[in-house]
Amino acid sequence: MQYTTLGATGVKVSRLCLGTMNFGLATDQEESFAILDLARERGVNFLDTADFYGLPAGTGVSESILGRWLSERGCRDELVLATKAYATMEPMGPNDRGLSAYHLRRACMQSLKRLQTDHIDVYYLHHYDRGLRGLPELANVGRTAEDDLRPGVSGTLAPSFSEILDALQRLWLQDKITYFATANFPAWALTHLHDLARERNLPRPAAEQCHYNLSCRKAEVELAPACRALGVGLVTYSPLEGGLLGGWAKLKERNRLKGVQLPPERERQLKQYDELCGSIGLPPADVAMAWLLSREPVSAVVLGPRTAAQLADSLRVLEIKLPRDFLKKLDEIFPGPGAEAPEFYGW
Repeated sequence: MQYTTLGATGVKVSRLCLGTMNFGLATDQEESFAILDLARERGVNFLDTADFYGLPAGTGVSESILGRWLSERGCRDELVLATKAYATMEPMGPNDRGLSAYHLRRACMQSLKRLQTDHIDVYYLHHYDRGLRGLPELANVGRTAEDDLRPGVSGTLAPSFSEILDALQRLWLQDKITYFATANFPAWALTHLHDLARERNLPRPAAEQCHYNLSCRKAEVELAPACRALGVGLVTYSPLEGGLLGGWAKLKERNRLKGVQLPPERERQLKQYDELCGSIGLPPADVAMAWLLSREPVSAVVLGPRTAAQLADSLRVLEIKLPRDFLKKLDEIFPGPGAEAPEFYGW
């Protein structure tokens, strides 16, 4: 296994992070335990879950499976455990979602109980709260009377960045969380949260988890540069873009069964990708993950295996080093934005 530090922190995490979104969804407890056992055996020490994962959604099924495994194996102190809070949780009252101090406190306590642990190593804010009141100087710019009637806009209906940091500080001082992180945040919000934490002498975000892969490279414009500049580790999910990058033949058969037809240009792109991967004898899925591991400032790639066999196949990507000329050909097939901001927007 390969390890790296998570952003500017001192904690070392495996470059491949075991995501448990399928636990209690597509994967039952027995197979989930087999996946976890294999991951531990192969040196994966970074585990990722969320309170919302599993079915029924919002009942903490994935966390509960993981908690039972941790209890049975007695290996909690070997692992860097991450979970998330934001999404709607049962019993689905008005405070059962979002980033208010009220919800974060309760969500953290419930996650700790389900995970059967006394602390969470990396606590993610699972999504940017669109009603955040984090910039007081802009609070009334362009505001209309109708805004006060819109959910998430009125000042009484959404938390501020200060409130979020207050809640995280309390959890940190109580030793309930070791690091906090963000997920699906825009670059400006991550930067603002980071700077406000620094001004208050609080721990800064350790990581940002985002959707990033060969087919979806929007993060290269602002988010990845912000993470690099701030010392925030970039943790990526959906490395195969929902199976799109897993191989043309497999995708074509799956789409045939589902009655899905891709645009001709997309088909040509994926066929070119298949041919390029074949030219060096590597499966497209392995190439997609190896490409992500080569990107700066990616700390870890989240895998979401449904079976132990799928995890075993994914672990071999750590042995792959893609040649420079091959990386250039990948850029030709899946062109990124071409430049980071501000060059992306103009000269």
